[in-house]
Amino acid sequence: MTKKDWFRFWLHFPVGVFCGVLSFFNAIAGLVLSFSFISYEVLNDWRKHDSSYKDVFGFAFGYGFAWAVIILFAWKLGIFG
Repeated sequence: MTKKDWFRFWLHFPVGVFCGVLSFFNAIAGLVLSFSFISYEVLNDWRKHDSSYKDVFGFAFGYGFAWAVIILFAWKLGIFG
């Protein structure tokens, strides 16, 4: 990955983290925001052909990271038994 690709990754990573945390507290709002982001990126790639999958990659890693942290905290707190 080039320096520009890493910049795009880290630019979209916090958006994924925010959507992941939002999904934990309000599933509908998290789903709507995630769907809106993915829709925007698909339409952006469709018109500009700027490899928006790189942006979605950063978003997905941020989303997964947020849920991994949430699950680890829940496990540490003994919520899973």
